[in-house]
Amino acid sequence: MLSIHSPLYSPLTAYRITINGQLMLAMLIEMLHLQGFKVIGANTDAVEVIILKSRYQEYLDICNSWSAITKMNLDHDKFAKIYRKSCNHYIGIKADNDGTPQIDKYGRFKVKLKGDFETESDLLKGAKPDIIKRAIFEELVYNVPIAQTVKSCTDIYEYCMSSRISRQYVVTHNNVKQQRTTRYYAGVGKDSAFLYKRKVGDTTESHVLGGSKVIMMNKYVKKEMLEYSINYSYYINEAQKIVDQIKPRQLSLF
Repeated sequence: MLSIHSPLYSPLTAYRITINGQLMLAMLIEMLHLQGFKVIGANTDAVEVIILKSRYQEYLDICNSWSAITKMNLDHDKFAKIYRKSCNHYIGIKADNDGTPQIDKYGRFKVKLKGDFETESDLLKGAKPDIIKRAIFEELVYNVPIAQTVKSCTDIYEYCMSSRISRQYVVTHNNVKQQRTTRYYAGVGKDSAFLYKRKVGDTTESHVLGGSKVIMMNKYVKKEMLEYSINYSYYINEAQKIVDQIKPRQLSLF
């Protein structure tokens, strides 16, 4: 309804739907809060609530009252734990009705991944490398050290990132012009260099990846992992930054 190319184009209708939805969720939050339930998060289509098992039916009764008023239905997902960067980026460990974490056939927790933590990444959108997401997941959910996950991976593609640069920029690596859509990984050694972009007709350059030099990976060349000269520190530090936002490290005065 917000696309001028759609036959259903109607901005006013879209805004009405959006605002009404926000107000209805605000109503649900208020109803739960007034009865002493702890609401810990919300976004455009969900509310997260901590519920004592003994009060679960009371929670459902409030939700049913809200549905009767608004004529809207609710789905209920249960989690044993949620590791949240923000309302749209989190890892949730799914739970049974009694709060017990669900286990899959491989003996791993069943999880819901949202936003930055989703395993499927679109490299053309510059999504975080899979190894960073996996290292964060293993650290938060299973307490596996980030460095252990990063350094033990044997798939070079998990380290790869990409950028799609607009036509108004020239992209260079080690003074060699690159294609606009490039794939690379953080690297060290003689083949590594900073990846730059600059506007056509301008002399000012800016980093595409400022945190590390990179090695181009537009063409796959099979090597032993050691020969790829990966900058493991970059991936470890990037993963640690996000873990620290979710689970701050204990600071010591001594």
